[in-house]
Amino acid sequence: WNFVSGMGLPIAVARYGSARIQTVHVLFFWGLVYTAITSFAVTMMFGVAAPQLVRNQSVVDALFQWGIGPGLVLFFLLISGMSFALLVEVRLVTLRRFGWVFGRVVAVNLVRLPFLFVPAIAQNPMALLLLIAGPPAISGFVGVVVIHRSTPRRMRGRLLPLPPETWPAFKYASVNYVGMLSAQAPQFTLPIILIGEVSASEYAAFFIAWQITIVIFLVPHTIGQVVLSESSRTVATVNSQVRHGLILSLGLMTVATVVTVTGASLVTKVLGPSYALTAELLPWFVGAGIPWAITCMCLAKARVEGNHPRTVLITVGFALFTLVPAAIMSASAGAEGTATAWLLGNIAAAVLAVVATRVVQSKHDAGVVVSSAPVA
Repeated sequence: WNFVSGMGLPIAVARYGSARIQTVHVLFFWGLVYTAITSFAVTMMFGVAAPQLVRNQSVVDALFQWGIGPGLVLFFLLISGMSFALLVEVRLVTLRRFGWVFGRVVAVNLVRLPFLFVPAIAQNPMALLLLIAGPPAISGFVGVVVIHRSTPRRMRGRLLPLPPETWPAFKYASVNYVGMLSAQAPQFTLPIILIGEVSASEYAAFFIAWQITIVIFLVPHTIGQVVLSESSRTVATVNSQVRHGLILSLGLMTVATVVTVTGASLVTKVLGPSYALTAELLPWFVGAGIPWAITCMCLAKARVEGNHPRTVLITVGFALFTLVPAAIMSASAGAEGTATAWLLGNIAAAVLAVVATRVVQSKHDAGVVVSSAPVA
């Protein structure tokens, strides 16, 4: 649900983050208002749809154990907080506060680990929900306050009247919303496709491999966000920024693939022989990160240049090339078929991204940021 409420805003924040500080500050906080409204709308949708769509009613009952009203309020706070966290992270990237970005991620993940070993928490669905979603949501609310307080008063700008970049930024976010949905849909949809095709033990082995893969796949995605942010300062540097980002992401994903190929046996040593399938799947899943790095850099270039047809083509192509084969091969070959489809789909998507970058050229200057200025 947090994924649905994004509205393309993280991409817009990255693209417009190099404008005048006053302008960016205003756009950032209007973006927070926008995502809060969409989070509320998503909460209402969830309240209506969940009782009918969720098969395991115990999940819904756990959320609503204190009543429907308090449950929906909690759901809204978690969704809006995590939406804020996404915007805060991108804003910190545009400010080049990479230490803060890393510190937030580490803090959010480390603070949860000790509580997993508390039986009262590990065995309580509501406690697990708060443990998993609570720290990211809190980091979002705290991050907004920190960004606001760390911005000098003279540079905060007024929320009204709206700056001239507001409408272009809104259109840019709206177009890229389709791209965000398409690019991120496989990470949520692939487990759903497989869950009805395999046994519980096979799905458990797959899910561990998949969670590791999702974390590793964030590396090219994050590098792409940095390329988008840095190239937006001076669009003329986009080719060199993309080239450097491609070299870095390809290098890191190649190393990750080599590590999983050579060290996959460690999985069975740590988790036991029942997770031998995890060790088998990991090299296939992680190896797909190499073509994924190419797709990410082509997508970053399209977004910098404001080439919306190319953005949609690359992202929708990625979704189709990965999900359609996965749906077919998962039914016939289980988790192994899913892994094979994921690798082949990513290769096909990377080829499409390269071809689209060559063929679908921008028709105008890519400088969509009206008041671009270096960030102090």
